[in-house]
Amino acid sequence: MIISGNVQTLMGPVPVKNIKAGDMVIGTNHVPCEVKAVNSEEVSKALVFAWNPALRISEGSRVQTVYGMKEADGTLLMKATNGADIPETVKEEDGTFMAYELVVQNCKSVMVSGYGVEVTPC
Repeated sequence: MIISGNVQTLMGPVPVKNIKAGDMVIGTNHVPCEVKAVNSEEVSKALVFAWNPALRISEGSRVQTVYGMKEADGTLLMKATNGADIPETVKEEDGTFMAYELVVQNCKSVMVSGYGVEVTPC
């Protein structure tokens, strides 16, 4: 689930908290996909990326790496949406955060603040 970050849409980057059903987001395959639902829940831990602090996700979330979709944890070699390979370190941050689950038609991951983040396909 995405805590913070800008989701790439047909209208440009949009903060995840402003995404709603009916929006067209851009999948990591660069194809537009329709958001069917947005679910939210409060979580007590955020995962923060050292080189991309604009993106925060919840524990157990998966991101697009050079080696495919992996759970965000420790050190990863990220596949950025611009095609670059980025060595990245993920750290935990405790607190209270609102996390958003995007349910997207025909899409497994979307572009969020330059990285691919797994979503719930429908």
